[in-house]
Amino acid sequence: MPENIEEPWKIRITDAAIKTTSLMAMILEKIGLKSFETLYATLIKLDYTQPISDENVTVMDTTFSDIPVRLYLPKRKRESQRPAVIYIHGGAFVLGSYKHTPMDLLNRWTANKVDAVVVGVDPRLAPQYPFPAPYEDVVSVVKFFLQDKILAKYGVDPNRVCISGDSSGGTLAAGVTQLIQNDPELKSKLKAQALIYPGLQLVDVSVPSHREYEHGPLLPWKVAIKLGCLYFTQDRAIPQAMMKNQHMPHGSMHLFKLVNWSTFLPEEYKKNHVYTEPILGRLNPSYSILLDTRLSPLAVNDSQLQNLPLTYILTCQHDILRDDGLMYVSRLRNVGVKVFHDHMEDGIHGALSFMASPIYLKLGIRIKDNYINWLEENLPKAVRKFQHSNISAAKKNVQLENIMGRKTILLLIVGVLGAYYVYTPLPDNIEEPWKLMWVTTCLKTMTHLCHLAELLGISHFMDIARFFMSIQEVPPTSDENVTVMETTFNNVPVRIYLPKRKSETLRRGLFYIHGGGWHMGSAAFFDIDFLSRWTAVMLDAVVISTNYRLAPEHHFPSQFEDVYNALKWFLNQDVLDKYSVDPERIGISGESAGGNLAAAVTQQLIDDPDVKIKLKTQSLIYPALQCLDLDLPSYRENSNLGLTKSFVARLWSGYFTTDRSLEKAMFFNQHVPVESSHLFKFVNWSSFLPEKFRKGHFYKSPTYGNSKLAKKYPGFLDVRAAPLLADDNRLRNLPLTYVITCQYDILRDDGIMYVTRLQNVGVRVTHNHIEDGFHGALVYRGFKIGYRIEKQYMSWLSENL
Repeated sequence: MPENIEEPWKIRITDAAIKTTSLMAMILEKIGLKSFETLYATLIKLDYTQPISDENVTVMDTTFSDIPVRLYLPKRKRESQRPAVIYIHGGAFVLGSYKHTPMDLLNRWTANKVDAVVVGVDPRLAPQYPFPAPYEDVVSVVKFFLQDKILAKYGVDPNRVCISGDSSGGTLAAGVTQLIQNDPELKSKLKAQALIYPGLQLVDVSVPSHREYEHGPLLPWKVAIKLGCLYFTQDRAIPQAMMKNQHMPHGSMHLFKLVNWSTFLPEEYKKNHVYTEPILGRLNPSYSILLDTRLSPLAVNDSQLQNLPLTYILTCQHDILRDDGLMYVSRLRNVGVKVFHDHMEDGIHGALSFMASPIYLKLGIRIKDNYINWLEENLPKAVRKFQHSNISAAKKNVQLENIMGRKTILLLIVGVLGAYYVYTPLPDNIEEPWKLMWVTTCLKTMTHLCHLAELLGISHFMDIARFFMSIQEVPPTSDENVTVMETTFNNVPVRIYLPKRKSETLRRGLFYIHGGGWHMGSAAFFDIDFLSRWTAVMLDAVVISTNYRLAPEHHFPSQFEDVYNALKWFLNQDVLDKYSVDPERIGISGESAGGNLAAAVTQQLIDDPDVKIKLKTQSLIYPALQCLDLDLPSYRENSNLGLTKSFVARLWSGYFTTDRSLEKAMFFNQHVPVESSHLFKFVNWSSFLPEKFRKGHFYKSPTYGNSKLAKKYPGFLDVRAAPLLADDNRLRNLPLTYVITCQYDILRDDGIMYVTRLQNVGVRVTHNHIEDGFHGALVYRGFKIGYRIEKQYMSWLSENL
């Protein structure tokens, strides 16, 4: 791993995952079960998105000349025509789509920030549709879009259109731009091209960057060659010859002078490498298709380059494709083309694909920002004086037949492992079951790794779990809609989200508490940050997302006290005035363990004479509300989907102590002493669950435990830890309440019993039960159910806060 790599542990984990997937793909291909690229394609499809519009951009899927495209149309009004960007995704010509979450986010951000119409293109993919099919699809889309009537339809300025692409998308963008510049009717309409770590030639695959970064990171040389060759052939002799740089046919020597790195690379990139003459004609039959410059845009003559438009090229230092981009920069400048070169000294290939959960790279965000900033500076004006610039990244910001012998054994092993790690029986009404199965597999694997590390004495379970979660933490980054900052409220770290739009009146205030079983999580977690940011924008609300001390380093009541102290600070009139918050429109929300804390502090506020400003609403999202009875119907039904009973028992017990004897007693539901038996009346599910949730379950009288545990760790009997234990007199004074429960959640019945008890004492309650829901659904970005729950949650807050 290069020393200057930012977030090296994230890169190592991602690189290991890619290498493991490659190994698995090769095994599956060798036994004839799946082709190499099919496994990758299947995994990527799990992260596909729907064309969901937001308050800034209208998103729609349509076709241009029968080629699928996704349009991003800014909603803001504009007097003049807009610029446009045609974006082609990467994926080595065999993978990817504009539907992939990072590509959808990039195009959405581009449309919003640049105020541009963005066209995401989905050309046909190899090997099913080999070259030139993907190239021709992009040509068809570009020519269709550049028609005057189409530009006029979408309000696009015909003099301000850019074509962009990353990786193989950059290859296609470069090749199509060269073609368009030779079309007298269209060349004037393409004013810029943006190529992000593009692959630009297949002529010489032994340039210095190929040698230096043979093993990655992220894009190993052999994987790149294997996938790249599928673009034009499935003949396995080609990649073998290419790995020896002996693939070019006789009659191709003239192309080598156009890609000669010893001529076109700046001295600093040549280092101690020695240029070697190619060996031609080793393939029989030879592949004349390799002479086609549409495969290798770098190998065209100078005369085909000199009329190219304003160009932006981004290269990454630690990328096997680095030198393709560097040579193109040199060749374009040599013929007078205006080029912006953005070289990322700590860059790696594919960073743009890691701008969202589960792996969030700051590098990807920087590349995105640099690219969009360049578009913003160079597209809005039809004519501008240009000066060459080098942007420093450091500075600017099968079908299976006749399986016998070893193949049968290997297939059985893979089948058993696959069934165990991937297949999870799911209810029939679960939406996107394979996506949920994949997430469940990831969580299962992470849990096993944590257990293994703990058993080996390497680290505590929670330390490893937190490490995995920290990969998804993001810095407090402001955008055009929201100012994000971090501060402390009464010495408790919080993250504040302030809408930028002007408001004539005081704003709503929302105090949000993250989940994580009191052991994990943070306001900086990507999905929590996204939810808080989105809440601030959609509700025009000031959002306070609080952190709190975590177990096992800090036990109850530390978490409760941190949240309570931060909330009291926020409810001070001086603080509300500082952030322009309406004291009569303040709500509290939390999910899972955060819902537990939200319910607990809301109850505590009722009896606090020092707090003059009260909460208007509380929103509890699949909350954990009691640990007296871990044998509710929802525990019996849902202990194998997401949260398991054993894990819940560990989280609850770890909230109070590191003594594992309490965890064991909780798991067997034998932890409450007889002297506390009166508390069971508050959590008796046979009294508080509606009939449909009781089903054929029978209530069992509790088996009382040893009183020593309760005396030693009284927290689990404390109403501040188990809000469902509050008596009716305390409950009846609670504010307007919104409770989300999920059918397939082990914590379902906690929320339902709380709804019943609140309704019984006259509290106004809105109960949103998600029939196909599961624990954590709200913060699973990319799941349709997550968007649905989020929309319902926002709608309720909008109407009631």
